[in-house]
Amino acid sequence: MLQKHLSFVLIVLTFIVVIFVPVYPFIQNSSAQHWEVEPKILIKPILNGKVTVLDLGLHFATTIQMPEPVSSVVVGDPTLFKVEHSDKEPKLVFVKPLSPKPAQSNLLVSTIGGYSISFLVRSNGQILSRNADHNSNSPHPVHFLVEWKSTNGFVIDDIGTPSVLISETASVRASSLNRRANVAVAEGTESPERTSYRIADLMEEQKRSGLLFLQGTYFRVGISRLYEEGKQPYVLFSVVNQSDRTLELLAPQVQLAGKLPKKKFSASSEQLPVLQFRLSRNKLKPGERADGVIQFERPAFKQSHESYLLQIAESGAVDLPVLIPIRLGMSSAWK
Repeated sequence: MLQKHLSFVLIVLTFIVVIFVPVYPFIQNSSAQHWEVEPKILIKPILNGKVTVLDLGLHFATTIQMPEPVSSVVVGDPTLFKVEHSDKEPKLVFVKPLSPKPAQSNLLVSTIGGYSISFLVRSNGQILSRNADHNSNSPHPVHFLVEWKSTNGFVIDDIGTPSVLISETASVRASSLNRRANVAVAEGTESPERTSYRIADLMEEQKRSGLLFLQGTYFRVGISRLYEEGKQPYVLFSVVNQSDRTLELLAPQVQLAGKLPKKKFSASSEQLPVLQFRLSRNKLKPGERADGVIQFERPAFKQSHESYLLQIAESGAVDLPVLIPIRLGMSSAWK
């Protein structure tokens, strides 16, 4: 009789172990997954050389929005964090933690304009600490969105498909170009807002301008008009893709270059500081047109044999840029 009771008890204990052991981790994980988050949104200016800390959460995607298209993304440990970037959303980067345990790594996001932003990405995982110093009821901060703003007005706008052939050329008077630029600006001073308005007005002028003369081979570049204020010229230009493939334009540059007469191998070339520029698009399908404005710093002096050149290149052939002379003698003074 005693042996029967012992056998029954053993059967019951075995049944409990068989049922409880597989279920226990599920119960533990389920309780660990129920934690509150504190959603955060950051809007910050871009400062090269600074490291930004991003708090991530398991089952949540963090969005990084750049002011210009992203050229490359590198994560320290791809087994801990998943980083996604698509050409359909060129300014966005998505980051998600993969490990259910606490983890951290570094992330580097670079843009076509030369910005490199460094992040420390970290995740608390899904298992709450039972430490007495940790309040399990407090929300966990998670960055949902990090939006970066340029400090110098650098931006590339995304617009609809432009037409290469424009039926009407419209001029913009100096008064209309300056109307918005002079809002809330003291006499004799310059502000980023004023410069940004000026660039926007010049972009509208360039979009309405016709294409008089273009230079280049499979993609062609032309300068329509020049403005100059002090030592800071503004160059209005357009680029047309005449190839049979999609081109990705790089940031425009300005060269001060020249060659001494009768000296075949004595030449000079110097990149001038670009204060800011704007492109209507950076990817061109066959037959498409992009309009742009670039503002650069003119040096205090130059040699007689040197000339200013607008340099436009595409990512597939950076060693074969199109160079267009910038004839400042034909520029209009900014009033």
